[in-house]
Amino acid sequence: EKRKKKKELVLIDIRNTFEHAIGHFLHPTNNAPAINPNTTTFSSFDSKFCARNASSLANKTVLMYCTGGIRCEKASVMLKRRGVRDVYQLSGGIHEYVQQFGDGGFFKGKNFVFDQRVALSPSASATTTQQHINNEEESKTKNTIVGKCIECSTPYDTISGSILCTVCRD
Repeated sequence: EKRKKKKELVLIDIRNTFEHAIGHFLHPTNNAPAINPNTTTFSSFDSKFCARNASSLANKTVLMYCTGGIRCEKASVMLKRRGVRDVYQLSGGIHEYVQQFGDGGFFKGKNFVFDQRVALSPSASATTTQQHINNEEESKTKNTIVGKCIECSTPYDTISGSILCTVCRD
């Protein structure tokens, strides 16, 4: 009896590069970071990423994620229009995932959020603003920092106008 060959699994972070730089999922089988489409705005995802990569993704299983799920809804349509059929997304995005799994899941680093908190570690994602301030102080010792300065490779996890650490920016 022939066994059905499993398709290669591809994990794509639909968010922008500055979001991916401070936090992302690790592939569950090889611990590699999710693919970064290298976009500065989501509006360029179709022309910059899908146009270049759809043919190589056509025979793979694509798992994608974003902050809350909205961009994934749109991105899955873009990929499907270009012939990628086996496309799935993380329901509720990173936001719901880290609420459920916290620091114990596959998401490492911080998640960019669209309010005054800016970026949250998984352990701080389901808290109020004051709890967030307290939890961020506590989580500095246990949170995985995944961002690196492009100049000196110092670990960083702060959203800024560049991907340079505070030392290299000054």
